[in-house]
Amino acid sequence: MLQKKNDTVVSTPGLLAKWKRNHNGSTAIEFGFVAIPFLMFLFGVIGYGIHFYTQSLVDFSVEAASRKLLTGEAQNANMSMEEFKEEVCEAGTSLIDCDKVRVHIDSGPSWAAISPTACLNNEQQLASEPAGATEVADEAGGSLDAVIVTVCYEWELARILPYLMLGNMGSGSSLIQSVAAFRSEPFN
Repeated sequence: MLQKKNDTVVSTPGLLAKWKRNHNGSTAIEFGFVAIPFLMFLFGVIGYGIHFYTQSLVDFSVEAASRKLLTGEAQNANMSMEEFKEEVCEAGTSLIDCDKVRVHIDSGPSWAAISPTACLNNEQQLASEPAGATEVADEAGGSLDAVIVTVCYEWELARILPYLMLGNMGSGSSLIQSVAAFRSEPFN
């Protein structure tokens, strides 16, 4: 109960006791304590799910495009490296940004003769694609050769969700790498 004394308002112990008993708004305060960790956890689960989905999509696209090298279809059609890269991007649907994809093909008569190409350079950026070879046949070799197809993809969503700590590149992006290793079929 409020009392007026010399133009000042003085509260009595009854108001304080009434305020302690009032629980209106306690749910909002409790939610405020829990909301930020809950939302970070929720976005973390969604972010990791998207990361694993993108990894699976890149794996599938490498497998689908490499099938043309395995059977010799790409070599016999004189497919260029750019056309092969487009095959990888098409198999990955529109979720893969083709500008962020690098394709490296290494081949040799035996597995010991192959030295796979690294995806990142010293600055932790995507390594450039081979400039000299324009046709897949120059890189993929011939019939019964051992072939390693490495696809490197710069996944930029890791920069948007930095608390997931998925970024392993200098720019904060995450490197998604997929490899297909096989021995070409006899296709001559």
